[in-house]
Amino acid sequence: MAADRGYEKRMLIAFIVSFVLLAVTFLVLPKNQPAEQANSIAVTNIPATEKITPDNLSQTAEKKFTDLKIKKNVTPTVTAISNGTELRLTIGTYGALMKNIEVNGPWNRYTNSVSLISSNQIGRTSDLFFGNSEYLLSDFGRPVYTITAQTSNSISLAAEYFFGESKIFISRTFTVLSNYQYIEEISFKNASGKPVTFDKNQKGFTLMSGYEFFPKTQAAGRNQEKAVLYDGKEKKEALVAGLFQPKKLIDIYDRPSWVALHDNYFITVIKPDLQEFSVKYLVLSLPGASGTPIEEMSMSLEYPVFALNAGESKTFRLVHYAGPMKEDILTKWDASFGNLFDWGPVFNWLMKPIEWLITTALHFFASFIGNYGVVIILLALIIKLLLSPLSIKAAISIKRMNMLQPKIKNLQEKFKDDPQRLQMKMAELYKQEKVNPLGGCWPMLLQIPVFFALFRVLSNSVELRGAVFLWIKDLTQPDTLFMMNIPLLPHEFNLLPIIMTAIQLIQTKLQSANNPTMQQQGKLTTYILPIVFLFLFWSMPAGLVLYWTVQNIFTIAEQYFINFDKAVKLPV
Repeated sequence: MAADRGYEKRMLIAFIVSFVLLAVTFLVLPKNQPAEQANSIAVTNIPATEKITPDNLSQTAEKKFTDLKIKKNVTPTVTAISNGTELRLTIGTYGALMKNIEVNGPWNRYTNSVSLISSNQIGRTSDLFFGNSEYLLSDFGRPVYTITAQTSNSISLAAEYFFGESKIFISRTFTVLSNYQYIEEISFKNASGKPVTFDKNQKGFTLMSGYEFFPKTQAAGRNQEKAVLYDGKEKKEALVAGLFQPKKLIDIYDRPSWVALHDNYFITVIKPDLQEFSVKYLVLSLPGASGTPIEEMSMSLEYPVFALNAGESKTFRLVHYAGPMKEDILTKWDASFGNLFDWGPVFNWLMKPIEWLITTALHFFASFIGNYGVVIILLALIIKLLLSPLSIKAAISIKRMNMLQPKIKNLQEKFKDDPQRLQMKMAELYKQEKVNPLGGCWPMLLQIPVFFALFRVLSNSVELRGAVFLWIKDLTQPDTLFMMNIPLLPHEFNLLPIIMTAIQLIQTKLQSANNPTMQQQGKLTTYILPIVFLFLFWSMPAGLVLYWTVQNIFTIAEQYFINFDKAVKLPV
């Protein structure tokens, strides 16, 4: 007990010294300031007129598309700004195609707004055509709409169109709301003198939705785009390939409550008033700058066949969300979006509170410290202090194991020809001396839930996107310094995982010194774990690697103090 109290005093001194160093670092390091973001291009290419079928969907999409010059095409902008959040839609009169969707808010540390639409997309957002997805690159083009009404946050467009020999009027209205939502209303009116049945390939019409989120080239391959939907009971992921199955190119679901595409930071959701459609998720590809195909994920909402009598109209209404993937905003809209953020039925009760605590602590300390790198170091120190009662016992257990070496060697010599009895005698010795050979594992096991919660927070927090620290350009991404072209090695060179591995090797060497249990395992087995960690952490968020590195430094200091504490001895 005296050893524990003496150690606690030294840890308090270490905490004060660490806090002073953090304060000095805070004053010296620049705070995370908005960085410059590349300007987004709003002009999109309209595909050449060519029919497409499910069998040749990807092959057709890989061809080089040409621009269709539409003289009457203008691009009105619709914007809604509320409580610091901004959603801006740029819509072209050709086909009422969405040419750009820009979002902004307090979470954005860049100077420019974020564009959610690429300039070369195939599955164009708000693209409407009759029939099913086979007609994505259809041979009848799109009508040119006329703007019929426009306010500060809404726009209405109308076009005359011929379905076969029947004249119809199509009207589209987009109304931007707060919290990154906008309403889309589509109306069809039969302007002919006879009934019209909208039936093309057993579908009425298709509405496309495709987005290109945070550039994957800036995410070192970690920023993954996913397709999800909610069927009224549970969340389902689409286009998921099995272990021995090829990646899906098409996935179809009937009558979902809502459908979505998202990456680590942003999400787009479509929630229709009526669940009478089927969603078809598509993986399309088009040639990149280097000739390597670039994959694009889109979703098409296919509505069933419907009929209109002469002069009759029918309206379809959908609510869209296009903005940051933030749980507090989405669940206020609909509680079912909580399915996007849970940990599953088994672990949600444990992991969700830990995730909430870490998120709250990060944003609280960042509100007055300003630099998230310093906040992560402070968080690592606080968690280490909270676990100190267990880590003290673990460090003492490791030292006492070292002190048992002479007795263990005697047992090994005495029972070298009887392994079973040797194990039994060693177990008796551990019990007699009150030493737990696995005592040093408990702090690491307790760190596992914190580790996974922090991994999710750092991977998916849009507030930390672009947060800098020292040479690290983005704490949510690997700290890539430069790219390499060495066979059998990763293409990016990440410095922080190498530093972490070197520190972990020092920690392992300190723990294994005079530890017979670890020595019996051999050097290869003893030092293989840090090497495994190097590969595991190589592509992880730099903030997570920073946290683990700081934890290892504190653990080394902790073990060092215990090893040189003469008050720690075997019980008499």
